This record gives sequence, structure tokens and C-alpha cells, in this order.
Amino acid sequence: MERLVFIDNCGVDRLASNGIDPIKALRDTEFKIAFTPDLQIEYERALNSPNAQITPAVVQALRTIIAHGVRRAFFGFDGAPFAGFDEGMWASQAVCDALRTLPDLKDSQGRPRKRTDLHLALLALDHIVVTANTKEGVWRRFPSNGGSVIQWITLRDLLSVGISFRDALRRLGQKSSE
Repeated sequence: MERLVFIDNCGVDRLASNGIDPIKALRDTEFKIAFTPDLQIEYERALNSPNAQITPAVVQALRTIIAHGVRRAFFGFDGAPFAGFDEGMWASQAVCDALRTLPDLKDSQGRPRKRTDLHLALLALDHIVVTANTKEGVWRRFPSNGGSVIQWITLRDLLSVGISFRDALRRLGQKSSE
């Protein structure tokens, strides 16, 4: 069974900075790197920003993920953050239940705030999400009853003792497959 792994923008930075190409590391495994429309926007913004201070390794990792990962999001027709027939996924009952509890986070002009993080946290109820973001409350709140949010600090500890990225995902992502 294929398992989708979404990597938050800050997670890509940490992996690349530590010499890990997630596409290559997960080739011929049960894992598939995926990105949401909002993550793609974040990745492309980092690649195209003249002020971005990203290393060549991070640039390569972002380009590789966009080129070889799969674009997935919750099914819908309203554009980002949703995806249509080829890229959309039905939301599970757990995701629908969690959606009902989310605060309506809007900025002063009525635009959604923290949308990428909220969607990634909800995707983690059924998939694996790798992030280095510990500041946002959404990462502590979801998934509280199943799913897999893998924090960089935990992943780094396993990688530092010689465990491969693939095997670390297998170990840390067990909750979402039980």
C-alpha cells in the first residue's frame, strides 16, 4: 500500500541541509512524496524569491520534489487548497470531524491564515507529514488521535544513529497505518 509523505517547507530545508534527497531515499518503497497546491506555492516562492537565502541543496530538493513528487489535496473545485479529479483525495471521517473543530483563522482582510499548516495537519490524520515547525499550535493539536506528524527533531535523532530516512518513516509513521 502506497503511503503519502508530505514535507513542510521547513522540513525540506532540514532534510536537504543534512544531505537527504527524499525522492531518492524513498524510491522503490511504499512511500511516495506528495505536496499540496499550497506547498507547491511555498516551494516555488522560495525558489523564485530574490531575497531567499537557501542553499543549492535546498534548491535542488525543492525542484526534485516538484518534478517527481505527486500533487495531492482534499478533493474540491475551488482551486487551492483543493484539487480536482486527478489530484484530489476524499477526506476521511476523521478529517471531516477535525475540520468542524477548526477555528476560522482569518487575517484583517478576511483571507485564510495558516492554511498550509492546517491542511498538512489534517492530512497527517491519514498520511505522514514531516515538519520542523513546533511554534504553531496546530502541530500540537492535530493529529491528537492517530495520524503522523513527524517533527524534524525526532527524525534527526534517528538519522543521527544511522537509521535511514525510509526506516525512520516506517518507525515514526506507524501510528497512521494501525
